[in-house]
Amino acid sequence: MTLFQLCFLAIVQGLTEFLPISSSGHLVLARALLGIELENGLALDIALHAGTLLAVIAIYRSDVLALILAAFRLPGSWWRGRELSDAERLLAAVFVGTLPAAVVGLSAKDWIAEHFETVGPVGLALLGSSLWLGYAGRRGGGTREEVTLRMALLIGLAQCIALLPGASRSGWTIAAGLLLGLRAERAARFSFLLSLPTIGGAVLLEGRHVLDGSAPIGLTTGELLLGVLIAGLSGLLAWRGLLLVLRRGSLAWFGAYCACAGLLAISLAW
Repeated sequence: MTLFQLCFLAIVQGLTEFLPISSSGHLVLARALLGIELENGLALDIALHAGTLLAVIAIYRSDVLALILAAFRLPGSWWRGRELSDAERLLAAVFVGTLPAAVVGLSAKDWIAEHFETVGPVGLALLGSSLWLGYAGRRGGGTREEVTLRMALLIGLAQCIALLPGASRSGWTIAAGLLLGLRAERAARFSFLLSLPTIGGAVLLEGRHVLDGSAPIGLTTGELLLGVLIAGLSGLLAWRGLLLVLRRGSLAWFGAYCACAGLLAISLAW
């Protein structure tokens, strides 16, 4: 893999992680279009996800700090029966929303890696995402500000679908939040905070194999860090674009794009 190809994949990761069009699916599709064949393609995808994970932390740094502090206070609040603060309720919601993906991801990790590293299944998952985004774009959206534990669980179940490359994690979770009546910006905020333990766990579990050489991807440490940086910076730009569309437009536009990308993937598979 050349340096140009690495930079291209990093930009694809950054843009598509925040836009609800599936970063993992687009990485598989981009590698197919560029003719890149990697023995450990999933390891490269996870490494590039580290860049967008850092972007999420930078964007929501005040929320992340509040959640860290709430983690120390929450057990005491429950023990003493005190009313939970906003940060403590948000932390509980993130925990509940993370559980479904953690269980499914750890149980089916090998099966997902085996069956969804080719463009055919990715194309089908993209088509499924297009239908979900189109439905939510027409029916979803409300004025609710707070995510309840019930809502968090349902959004977490939607996140399980997004474990399949081609099924957009942000798309499925933001759309679920809109259908549950959340305001668009609140749905996006919870979606990306929910990505911290989900993607962070995957980066820790798989990233160590890249660093210790057990899952080689043919890149030097410097090249890998460059890819992480580019993914993070392009992710910051994509986040701003997403908020603009959510305020003024509809998820249905992203659904239409996913349909086109899904058809392209299926045609490449044929």
